[in-house]
Amino acid sequence: MKTRMTANFDNVCMNCLTEVKKVTIEIDELGYGSGFDGWGTRLQLCRNCYDKTNPKWWELNIKRNGFNEEYEFETEIFAYVNKLPIIGKELFYNKFIFGWNAHAMKSFL
Repeated sequence: MKTRMTANFDNVCMNCLTEVKKVTIEIDELGYGSGFDGWGTRLQLCRNCYDKTNPKWWELNIKRNGFNEEYEFETEIFAYVNKLPIIGKELFYNKFIFGWNAHAMKSFL
């Protein structure tokens, strides 16, 4: 599959950057102790890229310990996202970010 750039980033896989039917994972903002403290985003992957990940990551089960909360596989999620191409990271960390603690910069896309 050939990678091509598009202006329609709502339909692009954040890993291989192709415009295809995708799996969308909505990651809601959490509270204190989480890397997603006060901000959420979404991750878009084509079926091929999604199938190369661990589907348990995307169940987004929440672990709570007193006042702290985080996603069960939060470390693995951030490790995966940090390996995405720069355009995929831009979409994840900036274009699709939301929440009271979201600090998006002006998108270059």
